Amino acid sequence: MKKAMSAVLVMISFLFFVVLSQGCAAKHTPASVTGADNSATIQSCVPKKGNNVFAGDFYAKCKDTTSGNVFFSPYSIFSALSMTYEGAKGATADQMAAVLHLPSDSAARLAGFVELMGAINAPGKNYTLSTANNLWLQTDFTVYPSYTSVLTQYYLATITLLDFVNDTENSRLTINNTVANETNNKITDLLPSGTITNKTRLVLTNAIYMKADWAIKFKAALTITDNFNTTASTPVKVSMMSQTLGGSIEDYYGAAQVYEMPYVNNELSMFIFLPLQGQMAGLESVMTGNKLNDWFAARTAPAALIIGGVEVILPKFTFTENYDLTSVLPAMGMPLAFSETGADFTGIAKIPGKNLYISKVLHKAFVSVDEAGTEAAAATAVIITVITSIATQPLIPQIFRVDHPFIFVIRENTTNAILFMGRVMDPTAN
Repeated sequence: MKKAMSAVLVMISFLFFVVLSQGCAAKHTPASVTGADNSATIQSCVPKKGNNVFAGDFYAKCKDTTSGNVFFSPYSIFSALSMTYEGAKGATADQMAAVLHLPSDSAARLAGFVELMGAINAPGKNYTLSTANNLWLQTDFTVYPSYTSVLTQYYLATITLLDFVNDTENSRLTINNTVANETNNKITDLLPSGTITNKTRLVLTNAIYMKADWAIKFKAALTITDNFNTTASTPVKVSMMSQTLGGSIEDYYGAAQVYEMPYVNNELSMFIFLPLQGQMAGLESVMTGNKLNDWFAARTAPAALIIGGVEVILPKFTFTENYDLTSVLPAMGMPLAFSETGADFTGIAKIPGKNLYISKVLHKAFVSVDEAGTEAAAATAVIITVITSIATQPLIPQIFRVDHPFIFVIRENTTNAILFMGRVMDPTAN
């Protein structure tokens, strides 16, 4: 996926999810949204539903572009594109809303972002989870105050003026350094050389970072070297962790067994979707946006067991993925936003005789899973250019042995929003 697609989206590799970036999140107080009746009900489904459906849609579009690992943050991509959408008009806005599954009710949409970002950036946690939005703007380029107001009030974006025209390289390095700081230096060089030009007028970025311990850590003494079967006949040697935990093994549309691995405080969880050996295609056929969202929405969390009922065996892994989404997103249904002549971002600015369009969308993600927990980070950049015109009794443990390819999802449990999603084909590959 990564190389064939020019790097499409970043999905993680094995079992546990990782999340997001602390650092330079904008220091704004979430705004209240007027006109959003029954805000608790509205916020409970917006924009989380769109984010979750987009997660599955994006995975379904990208899964065939590589035979290897995938890892990405649907939340990061969704957030960066949603900020861009706020300046879109006409058919361009319609296409973006359809791909992102955004509601037309702006009050509900913005209230949802306030709720979701508030949950992610909530203080007082004994784990790290944070996200930051930024608008990088050409110093002499005037945009509508209505657009910047939405970004600062509801997306908590920080606005920074840069001189893309006369100081292109330093502008690129400034953005990269900020993203690195926001992700604890896990996402570096988000914008490769050449991606910013003197035609760039604004760049929108989202960064997310997470570092969380498992609710119950694995004991390093129990980690052994064992086989992970990338195919039935092709094993690789990996470090396999193991422990007996509570909960139960669930079913996903008959295509996979699912086990939830909570992090400390139970506010984040990694869900492992394990098909039978050789049956990844069957699982991927039902890993669509609507089915994934419906499964989470309908799911009743299994009762926790005081003494574990599941023996979990899973590999340690660390890797980074890079994706260029410039061809994937048009294929998903929003080609106008990337059209030099057809894009309509007149909600950002209107320049006589010239047009704004998305020239590139880049995504990069990192994940590391070990006995203690998970560290993960991701960042997305949308580059906009000007052109002339995510206690029961003790039981005999079931065995959940993750020794062959699987899909995983990391979810923020208080909102049910999917922060990360990935596929692990080979945990030794980086």
